[in-house]
Amino acid sequence: MMYIKKFLVIFAIAFSFTIALPQIPVQGQQITSATIIEILDSDRVFIQGQKARLNNIARSGQQVRTEQARAGLKFNNNASIRIGRNSSFVVGSRCVEVRQGRVVISGAARGCVGSIVAATRGTTYAIEVNEKREGTISVLEGEVEVADLDDPSVASLRIKAKQRVSISVAGEIGAIEQFNQAEFENLLQGQLFNGFNVALPTASDLINAGAIASAASRSPNNSGFSQSFLSSAMSGASDPMAASSGSSSLSASFSSAATIATEIPDPNANSTTINATVTLLSYDAAISPGISGDSGTFTDENGTTFSVSVQRGDFPAIVTLPSDYVIDGNVLSTDSSGNVLINGVTAKSTSVGLSGNNAVVTVVGQDGQVLRLQVFNVDAKEPTAGQSFSGQIIFGPAPDR
Repeated sequence: MMYIKKFLVIFAIAFSFTIALPQIPVQGQQITSATIIEILDSDRVFIQGQKARLNNIARSGQQVRTEQARAGLKFNNNASIRIGRNSSFVVGSRCVEVRQGRVVISGAARGCVGSIVAATRGTTYAIEVNEKREGTISVLEGEVEVADLDDPSVASLRIKAKQRVSISVAGEIGAIEQFNQAEFENLLQGQLFNGFNVALPTASDLINAGAIASAASRSPNNSGFSQSFLSSAMSGASDPMAASSGSSSLSASFSSAATIATEIPDPNANSTTINATVTLLSYDAAISPGISGDSGTFTDENGTTFSVSVQRGDFPAIVTLPSDYVIDGNVLSTDSSGNVLINGVTAKSTSVGLSGNNAVVTVVGQDGQVLRLQVFNVDAKEPTAGQSFSGQIIFGPAPDR
C-alpha cells in the first residue's frame, strides 16, 4: 500500500508539472543537422569558424555564421532556413538558436532567441536579433506559438501571419503587433528573399492560405510589384514579373513579349557562381521603328569583361553576346543570326525578365546547361546609361524535374 501511495504522489507531481509546461506543438523529426544548399554574394560563410561550401553540413551544436554573404540551408527534417549577412545561428535539437542578424525559417523547425522559442508545425517566419541581443519574431504565413522554454509560468502567445512580437534583452515577450502591407512587402523584397533560387518548403501555401494580401490596388507603374511577385519571392520562382499583367517602366522593357524560362542552375549540382560588376552602356535605345534595346558589360571577379545586349519589340526578346565568355571551359557566344550558343550549339531557349528586384537573363542549352546573368537591385526603376550594379554569373546543369 505504501508503494502505491508513493507512486500516486509521484504521478500527481509529474502530471501537474506536465500541464504547467507551455503547450508547444511537437516538432516531429528532431533536427540534428543543416546542409548548405545556396551561397550568395560572397564565399564568407562559416561552420564552426571554418569556411563552408555548398553541401557542407552543420551538426547539432555547431554554429553557422556569415559575413558579407547570405546562405540557404536545409535541415534533416526538410525544413529550411535562410540566413542574412552578418548573421549566425546554432543547430540544436531543442531549437535553432538565432544569435545575431536575420533568418527566415520555413517548415517544422523551432527558432529561438535565448529561451524564447517560436514553435510551429510548418509555417514561415523570420527572426531578427540585433547587437543588443534584442529580438523580433515576425510571421509571414500560418501561425507560430511563442513561449519561454525556461519559465513555464509565462503565458504563451499565438502569433498569426503579418504579426510580430519583440523580445527584450531580459527575455521578456512583448505585445503582439500588426505590421502593414508595406512592411510586409519590404520584408519579402529584402535580403532573405532577393536572389535566392531554392524554394522555401511551405511557400506554395502562401496564396491559398491568404497570407499575402493582394497588392493589385497599387499602381504597377509605380512599383511593378504585384501579388504574383510576392508569392514568387517566397517560392524562388525565376521570373515572377513575366506573369504580371502590369509592369513598371523597367519590367515592361525587360519582359515585354519575352518567353520566360523558369529553369535555374541546380545549386546542389556542379554549378559555378561568379560575382561581377555590371555597367549599363545604354538603356531603351532606339534601334529601328518599334525596336529598342539595352546593353551593358559584365566584369567578373577575375577582371574579365564581356558584353551583353538585348533587343525588345513585338517579338521574344533577343539576347546577344558581342564578346565571347568562357566559364569552366564552356564557351558562350552568339551566331550571326543572334542566337545564343553554348559550346557552338544553339540554345534551346533565351529569356529576359525580373526575378524579385533583379534583372535576369536566362539561357537554357540543348544539353540542359543553364546560364543566368543577374543584375542585382534594379528595384523596378528605370536605370540610366553609365550606371553600375553588382551582379552574378551562374552556370550549371538545370535541376531534375
